[in-house]
Amino acid sequence: MKNSDLDRRVRYTRNMIRHSFLKLLSEKPLGKITVKEICGMADINRATFYAHYEDVYDLLDKIEEEFYRDVQDSASNMVQEDYTGILPIEILKKIRENEELCRAMFGKYGDKEFLRKLMYFAEEDSLGDWKKLYPDIGEEKLEWLYGFIVNGCAGTIQKWAESGFQAEPEDMARFMAQMFRSCVKGMET
Repeated sequence: MKNSDLDRRVRYTRNMIRHSFLKLLSEKPLGKITVKEICGMADINRATFYAHYEDVYDLLDKIEEEFYRDVQDSASNMVQEDYTGILPIEILKKIRENEELCRAMFGKYGDKEFLRKLMYFAEEDSLGDWKKLYPDIGEEKLEWLYGFIVNGCAGTIQKWAESGFQAEPEDMARFMAQMFRSCVKGMET
């Protein structure tokens, strides 16, 4: 068998495992999901699962790591126009492209740290830019503002996921940028 055929089969198997896991995660807590359930849904045997992952938690870690790497790769290719003050449009696009993952992770049984980690992805760059743009506000207050805005954006993204990502990423970015500008304006007065 050629390597490309093997690679395709490995990718297919991992995708089936991932899809089955995310479907289960959208229905129940991580601690209640078993390898047996995933294998049954993915139509694979347990040995195949264990050839790729140590357990359900390892599967979750690998899925998250892959997503964060993908987001970082996208963000590193951004141009300044893609940045709207708090969350780059490219990250919103990646969230929407990974709808199944993000709906499960942002949902009732998802990993609450997943969105938090994503939201704090641009903290250092954002605060650096804000310090230059708003020197009169003060560093500590800008950090408070970042926390306030990030948590508001996280709630907005969760609502976006619940709606099936109906709005365009550009519209979401504009909305979040508008909210950011309103908060900054309120602090300057």
